[in-house]
Amino acid sequence: MKAEKGSEIITTICEYENSVAMPDNERLTYLDTCGIARLKDGNGNVKAQEAYANRCSEYLRFGHEVDLAACGAYSPYDATRKSISFRLSRRNPITTPTGTASPSNR
Repeated sequence: MKAEKGSEIITTICEYENSVAMPDNERLTYLDTCGIARLKDGNGNVKAQEAYANRCSEYLRFGHEVDLAACGAYSPYDATRKSISFRLSRRNPITTPTGTASPSNR
């Protein structure tokens, strides 16, 4: 793994762990005395870490959008941003009086 990409992966995982106040015993990362994110267990499985970092990145982006919506950054007439509503509807179809709404039957 290239050092720069490895550092980005570790930083993303650490940022996610910090954002959800993950307990120390569940974390994959820690901050060293200089404040640099490090893996607790050395290098580990790079492909698994990259996949996890990608999920963490998506969770962070989604959380940021939710925070913006909760703070009134979007118009109150936008029920949800398209990017949020599409991802949510794919995972959790919305039950309506006329049936279930999902991207496939909208």
